[in-house]
Amino acid sequence: MKRPSVEASLEPLKPFQRRTVEHAFHRLFQAENGTGRFLVADEVGLGKTLVARGIIAKAIDHLWNEVERIDIVYICSNGSIARANLPKVQVGGADERSFALATRLTMLATELARLEGESGRADSKLNFVSFTPGTSFDLGHSTGRGEEREVLFQLLQPLMDQHTALMNLLQGGITRTDDWRWRLKNNPRPIDGTIRRRFEAAFREQPEPRERLRGLLDTTFRRYHRWPAEARYQRDRVISDLRRLLAGACVKALEPDLLILDEFQRFKSLLGAQGTERDAAAELAQELFQAEAHDGRRVRTLLLSATPYKLYTADAEIEHEDHYEDFLATTRFLLGDDDARVEELKQQLSR
Repeated sequence: MKRPSVEASLEPLKPFQRRTVEHAFHRLFQAENGTGRFLVADEVGLGKTLVARGIIAKAIDHLWNEVERIDIVYICSNGSIARANLPKVQVGGADERSFALATRLTMLATELARLEGESGRADSKLNFVSFTPGTSFDLGHSTGRGEEREVLFQLLQPLMDQHTALMNLLQGGITRTDDWRWRLKNNPRPIDGTIRRRFEAAFREQPEPRERLRGLLDTTFRRYHRWPAEARYQRDRVISDLRRLLAGACVKALEPDLLILDEFQRFKSLLGAQGTERDAAAELAQELFQAEAHDGRRVRTLLLSATPYKLYTADAEIEHEDHYEDFLATTRFLLGDDDARVEELKQQLSR
């Protein structure tokens, strides 16, 4: 594909929007003392999405001769927002861009393979990847969607001998066994080669989920029948662990050059500082936020929000939310979890 025109993306912008693009790009990619994280926050309707498109265009132009492939990762709270905003932030002509829309991080295993048309990493110059945090990081003890478990079957089949038991276990809550087995046997999903290798490595390196899976396959799930509640609980727990391994493999396989968090306040719990107590979802998100870019620095991250933190907390809400702590948490992330700079800011605010 040909190099996208930066001016074509900047031309529609108003002067204040263009100044925002120039300053944000400088802080993200050029400033020696930058943290690689920048927040664009303004009122609704003032064009944050257009500003983001301008920053993306300048980033692509900046990286064009520096890297073989440019990956832009766009994260927002739900799929409907993604479908509305993605056409606005994509740069390049309709026939000149590759794009994988995956509402779940785990489905990148097939989406990235689909881009290339075979099992392997997408090799186009420019790629946009999108997913939502609620179904990608916060996996809980859920068995996920059937499509995710199909991916898990494709990944686990070469590693396990008990294929029928594996089909039974991964069936989850699907009631029609014949349909489930037909899907697995006749509709195999392409798997990205890099993600497959990373998943296999993680599966071998982490004995606990592997041994629990083997135990269930050797005993309870050798034959299909109505399993007792305890067996279903153990099944769900194992599937959740496998989904987490797959999500981790997908995070490690991503090589983002620019990460965009749209309306990040909707999933701000994932931005928890290093060294603080974080749940599994936040730990997984942090792997992405701390990813290494081509130049050895942390991936550049652009945050977008009309309400990055609450300016005012009513008395009835004080027990649950603290606008000051919310402000500090946002600032801490933007400062790269630099405790010294956060403490300096707190001292200045207390004067």
